[in-house]
Amino acid sequence: MNSFGDSSEGKPKSPDEDLRDEVRKRIEYEKGICPSDEEVTAELARLGLCVSTEMTQFHSLLSEEEQGELDNFFDTQLSRQIEALDPAFCKYFLSSEVDIVLKQVNCLESISGNYSYRFSHNGNNWNVAEAFWDDHEFPHGAGGRAKLVITSEKNPYAYTTLNLYPIESLEKRLIEAVKRATLEWESQESNAHRLSSYDLPRDERIFHVSLLPRQLDLAIAVMKDEADYFSKLLRSKGYDIYSSNSLQTESPKSTIYEQIKEAREIGSSRIILNLYAHGDRAGIYYGSSILSPEDLLQIVSDSPDMDFLILGFSCNGGNMADKFAKAGLSNVTFGLSSKPYNITNTLVTPDKFPEGGTYFSVFLMEGIRKMGPGVKVHLEDGFVLPLETIGDAMRYSDLRSREYGAFDNPEFILPGGIYISKYEKPDADNHVQAA
Repeated sequence: MNSFGDSSEGKPKSPDEDLRDEVRKRIEYEKGICPSDEEVTAELARLGLCVSTEMTQFHSLLSEEEQGELDNFFDTQLSRQIEALDPAFCKYFLSSEVDIVLKQVNCLESISGNYSYRFSHNGNNWNVAEAFWDDHEFPHGAGGRAKLVITSEKNPYAYTTLNLYPIESLEKRLIEAVKRATLEWESQESNAHRLSSYDLPRDERIFHVSLLPRQLDLAIAVMKDEADYFSKLLRSKGYDIYSSNSLQTESPKSTIYEQIKEAREIGSSRIILNLYAHGDRAGIYYGSSILSPEDLLQIVSDSPDMDFLILGFSCNGGNMADKFAKAGLSNVTFGLSSKPYNITNTLVTPDKFPEGGTYFSVFLMEGIRKMGPGVKVHLEDGFVLPLETIGDAMRYSDLRSREYGAFDNPEFILPGGIYISKYEKPDADNHVQAA
C-alpha cells in the first residue's frame, strides 16, 4: 500500500544514466569528492558528451501558465523570504531579562562578540541562547515561559531546547540536554536511509487537501499561499495530484472524512493532508474545535484502504507523533513540526516580524522544488544530500531548519511507526493553549 522503498528497483538504467554514473565515479576517484549533479553535467560538457536534459528533472504535469505562476511564487515570495533570513539570528537571540539571569550561572561563559553564552561538556562547546519569541505573539515578553536553545559548535545540526526555569537545576539539566541532543542526532543519521527511501508513486492519482482555520491570524495567514501552491509544486515533479486546494474549516474531523469520501469518488487510494493551524499538546486548533491525536488516529484507522501522508505545521506537531508512533499503523506517514508551544514558529527576520511560513514548510517546498533524478545538494559541514524523493525533501527541510538554529525542525513517522528525527524535549511544555 505505501511507497516505503525504492519503487525503481529492478528497472534497467538508460544509457544516459549509465554515462552519468561513470563520470560521477571518475570524479569521486580522481578528486575524492562526491560531485553534485551540476558538476557531473559540467564534466560531461568538457568531455564533449551529451545527455538528455530530462535526466536532471522530472516530467512536469503543469501547463505553461501554471508553471509560470509557480515560478513567480518562488521568485517573489518563498525564495525572497529565505534570502532575508539571518542564519545566526536564532542561534544568538537573547533578551535583556534572560541575559541577567544567565550571568548568574557559574557553568556559563559569556561569548565575546555576541549576546550568547558557552557551555562545555566532554570536550564539546555548546552555545546557549534564548529560544526566539515573537513580539506579536508575546507582547509582554516570554517571562516564566522562557526557553533556551542549545546548539553544538562542533556539529551545526545537533541542538535542543530547554526551559530556563527552575534556574537552580539549570547546570544539571544542561548536561542532560546535550547528551540527549547528541544521541538524537546519531539516531537520526543511522536511520536517514529509511527516510530517503520514502516516495509517492507517479503512476497513481493522489488526492491532496490543505486545511486551515476559518479565521486566520498573522502567523497562519502567511502560510496561506504555501498551502495554495503545494499541489502545483507536486504536479511540477510529475505526481498526478487531484487537489481540493485550501479549505478553511472549524470542523476539521468531519471535513477530513468528507475529503476521504471525495478521494474515493475519484478513484484515489492516496491522500496528502496538510494541516496549517496552531497546536499544542492537546491537538491542532481550528477555531473552537480541536483535532486531537485521538481524532486523527480514529480517522486513519477507519480508512485502512487509504494511504496517508500527513504534514503538520503546528506547535508540538499537535502531539501526533507519540500517539502514531505507538500505534504502528502501516498506512500513514507523518512529517510534523516538533517546536514546543510558545516559541515562534514562523520565519522571522531581526526586526521580529513574521516573514513567511514555518521553517519546516518553507524548506520542504524548497527541497521539493530542487528535486530531480541524480540531484545532490551540498549543505553545511560537508553534507552531501540526495534530492530525488519526497523523503529526501523532508530530510532536507530538517537539516536546513537546523542550519538556521530554528526550533521547527521536523520529526517523521514512517509506516509501521518508525520514528525518525525525534526532536528531544527534555522538559516538554505541557501548556495547553486556550481555544
